[in-house]
Amino acid sequence: ELTKQLAPQDKVALFTFASEVTLAQPFTTDKALVNAALAKISPQGGTRLYDAVEQGLRALAAAPGDHKALIVVTDGKDGEGGKAVSTATLQTVLKSAAELGLAIFPVGFGEVNKDELGQLATKSGGQLVITDTSALKSSLAGVIQMLQMQYVVSFTSAIAVDGNPHDLRLVVEVSGEKSEATRQFNAKSGNLTVALPGLAANQTVTGTVNLAPEIVARGALAGVDYLLDGKPLATATAAPYAIAWDTATVAPGDHTVEIIARDANGNSGRLSIVLKVAPSKLTVNLDGIKDGAKLSGVVQIAPAIYGPLPIATVSILVDGEVLADPTNAPYTFSWDTAAVAVGKHSLKIVVADSAGTVQLERTIEIVRALEIRFITPIEKQALVGLVPLEVEVNGVANIERVDFVVDGMAIGTVDKKPFRLEWDSSSAGPGKHTLSASVVDNTSRTAKTEVQVSVQVGLNWGLGLVAGILILALAGVVFAVNRARRKPSAARLPPGAPPMVQPPGSAARAAPAYYVFIRSSGGQQQWPLTGTFVTVGRNSNNTIVLGEPDVSREHGVFELDNGGWAYRDLAASTASLYNGTDLYGSARLSPGDVLTIGSLELEFGHQ
Repeated sequence: ELTKQLAPQDKVALFTFASEVTLAQPFTTDKALVNAALAKISPQGGTRLYDAVEQGLRALAAAPGDHKALIVVTDGKDGEGGKAVSTATLQTVLKSAAELGLAIFPVGFGEVNKDELGQLATKSGGQLVITDTSALKSSLAGVIQMLQMQYVVSFTSAIAVDGNPHDLRLVVEVSGEKSEATRQFNAKSGNLTVALPGLAANQTVTGTVNLAPEIVARGALAGVDYLLDGKPLATATAAPYAIAWDTATVAPGDHTVEIIARDANGNSGRLSIVLKVAPSKLTVNLDGIKDGAKLSGVVQIAPAIYGPLPIATVSILVDGEVLADPTNAPYTFSWDTAAVAVGKHSLKIVVADSAGTVQLERTIEIVRALEIRFITPIEKQALVGLVPLEVEVNGVANIERVDFVVDGMAIGTVDKKPFRLEWDSSSAGPGKHTLSASVVDNTSRTAKTEVQVSVQVGLNWGLGLVAGILILALAGVVFAVNRARRKPSAARLPPGAPPMVQPPGSAARAAPAYYVFIRSSGGQQQWPLTGTFVTVGRNSNNTIVLGEPDVSREHGVFELDNGGWAYRDLAASTASLYNGTDLYGSARLSPGDVLTIGSLELEFGHQ
């Protein structure tokens, strides 16, 4: 009866699973074959659930068609004799479903694990159905009907290919009523195909070679990059994306040409080919020093010289005066530019063989090096409270400004000596931080330096603790009376944490004050939960800022709900743990509950 609901063109495959997983019927449009396979099923043995789901997903992904779904019918949990039997796990199956973009529709009856079946459904974009044996046929018929009523919505994403999960929200409006659903998708790469007709591997070339690749791409091309021996050669940004390569600019011998094609979505394809270059004429090049280059200190002059005949002489000249006459290959010379005045000069390489002379000229500018270093703080220094940041700058030009940055965020600019800035280190929070300073001179040259420091909780925290202890001592009688009146249940407090004292007469009216106690290798802090929501993450705009690198920018949020607090995970790259188990969505909190965010532990409690 189930197969009668299917359209003639619908293809069905059937897997059975007990102690083993069996392909009872490969994909077919012949519903009679499917019915015959269904009639042979008899319940026995264990339940290799996750292996069956994994095999079903792989078979479904390999089958042609755009509208696909996996229906899983089970009356038990994965296992046999109280032990798991599948090689696959819930996590690996969910990962496969996300990578393949396939929805799972579990239909459970009997002693099933509703939570795990629910995760299979919701995290893959499917739907969970819990039924019993008497309603099994109608439940399956409902799933088939739901699949037949689905629409396929396609769109082209503008998100760059990054291999990461992204949220997708679909809103449907019919007759003034709205419904919506959310799920995640991975921005996966799709390789482009690159070929180079007319040229074969190890082919000998000379003179100017036309590199005209044939490219097969899913979308519009954004550009084609050419590399020669691992270094940039040229970039083509318009059709036909071809370039003319003058082989006289490289030394004779084997050279590797790489062609990298990119489309607008970030997909790419690559072709690498080795070509043999034969010399055709005397040529000199100076890749290390471009025309207009600014030079300082000791500069290595390394001309690339090659030709079909032996080299007779090589001369290096500055402003028409001979600087050096190297006689042996590779004809390099170390030039100390300190002996030359600051300003523009002419650098010329003259090469001769028995057939004639060639020369290469560059206009260069001699400058003095721009340098910057931290005077204070020093590398790995521990900082507390308000600290000075000071750098020393050396350079012949006028300094326009020095920019100070902490963990990538600007904290101030100084435009004159001394290049010093006062910084409240407590604003960055305890832990390790990167301080950097960048200098810009009036010729637009830049230099940068950085140090790694650690910020510690200092005197301000200590005074607050003393004040808290003094207030507690003064209000101890009131606190004891309030305890005698209300007799609250004991809350778990971190060692050494001072209890919070309510103003006299207010304890009976105010709700308990809840806190988050943050534990790390550096110690413990506490944060009060106030208002209706408190955000947690690495970004500075969060209520509670956690500087650890394994914490996401917006990791989660504490929400006040019907007089109690709950924590909701914001689909962070590093999932939160709730009392040691993975947290999907949100969890209502009770005193003593522990959340693990990255390498930090956050205990929920009150004083």
